[in-house]
Amino acid sequence: MDIPFGCIVHYLGRLEHGEWIERSLDEIHEDRNELVDQYRKLIRTDEDRDSFDSARSDTRVIYKYADDHLFWIEH
Repeated sequence: MDIPFGCIVHYLGRLEHGEWIERSLDEIHEDRNELVDQYRKLIRTDEDRDSFDSARSDTRVIYKYADDHLFWIEH
């Protein structure tokens, strides 16, 4: 229980000091898309690029379930 309560105490302390603790999802999505585009440009063949796109698409679908699951297990 040290981890979840430690996180709560940390965030409450930041809020008490007037800090903004929310993350901009739009900014996160933009950064992610830019990074993906940069890596995609490094791929030399259409076949490898298609494989990359397929893996990325699959990951985008299933990651949210894995992330939610791990969050609740760990916290």
